[in-house]
Amino acid sequence: MSTRPAILLLLSIATVSALDAITMESVVTRRLGKEELTSVSEIFGAPEQAGGRCFLRSNPAEKAGLYFVVDFDSALSSLPEACTVKLEMVLAADGKEQTLELPLKSSTGHMGNALYLGLTDSALRDADILAWRIRLLDSSGNTLAARHSYLWEMPAR
Repeated sequence: MSTRPAILLLLSIATVSALDAITMESVVTRRLGKEELTSVSEIFGAPEQAGGRCFLRSNPAEKAGLYFVVDFDSALSSLPEACTVKLEMVLAADGKEQTLELPLKSSTGHMGNALYLGLTDSALRDADILAWRIRLLDSSGNTLAARHSYLWEMPAR
């Protein structure tokens, strides 16, 4: 019995799995105000214009806040159903860890390669964050992609 077919099968499975993988290429934070995210047509009553971006906010009714701009190597539309974005963070105010978990399906805008993950609720909008980790989870809670700040790995955490 030859092991060659088994090896070829394993290599093909590994290749398919690698093609399905998604990577967070970069994460930057930006404070954005409502005026920066409101188009002229919205002022006259049109629905929100995302401008080719995908927004996921802790308070969907608010635009202003601290945003984690997450760039992926693939379009978010290629992800499996029921994905969740989990943000774990340590706040400077009290040093305690907080977690925010939002279903990707509740996002607005274009499902391109960039996700604007916004802390827009009043409790977090102006927070100073010491360390953070962002994970993209599938419906079973398995991590599909992850990225974290340098301080997230510090031993005192």
